Amino acid sequence: MRDEKLLPCPCGMQLNAADEDCIYPATRPVYDPELDKMVFKVWELVCNPVYGGCDASVLGDSREDVIAVEQECVAVKYSEFV
Repeated sequence: MRDEKLLPCPCGMQLNAADEDCIYPATRPVYDPELDKMVFKVWELVCNPVYGGCDASVLGDSREDVIAVEQECVAVKYSEFV
């Protein structure tokens, strides 16, 4: 399991990076000739409404990218209230 820490969603839901319902590939894998392997090109991080979240989502090029974008978006959102 990964141990990335996610900030809580602005709706208050604590997101869990280890939860496969929170961060997952949003497309099927495709062959990348530069890497010579199958890779996921689009990832999604979602505040899952099934668990009480608000359904906000972030798309990115990698797992690390969606985590970085989520943290930046949450920091911006929280700064609006400070």
